[in-house]
Amino acid sequence: MHPSFSIGAEIEHWHKNNSVAFQTIEISYYNHKMIGAGTTINTSIGYRYNTKSGFFFESMLGIGTTIYNPAHKNFVLNKNGEYETNNNPLKTMFAFPMDIGLGYQNGNFLFYTRYRYMIEHKYIEKLPTLPTSSLSIGIKYKLKTKDKTGGS
Repeated sequence: MHPSFSIGAEIEHWHKNNSVAFQTIEISYYNHKMIGAGTTINTSIGYRYNTKSGFFFESMLGIGTTIYNPAHKNFVLNKNGEYETNNNPLKTMFAFPMDIGLGYQNGNFLFYTRYRYMIEHKYIEKLPTLPTSSLSIGIKYKLKTKDKTGGS
């Protein structure tokens, strides 16, 4: 298991009957013993379908960036064609998260589980695209709710 945590916010753009279109912004941190430690900042657009019993299904698609410090020493080719230790190991990658989730809403609280598949690009020269996946469990609290007519 590799520890991680995230915090974010969600804005509802459209709410009709049982359907909600929303946007999230999120910052997350992870520490993976084989890859390294990193911080991802991303925004996603999503769709949530709510059932009358309180259960919901949601899917999201996003874009962002990851800044990470590799777990192992990395080397760069110098002007003489020799490898030397990289003294600035921080790397930046593009991040493309795709999420699907299930949950239950009770009042202003939403309890959910979500599977994320994320493609990170510009990882290393030999492996430019790094696919990752994660399973998360979380709680959301809605600060502002909309009534059935779409008003506040």
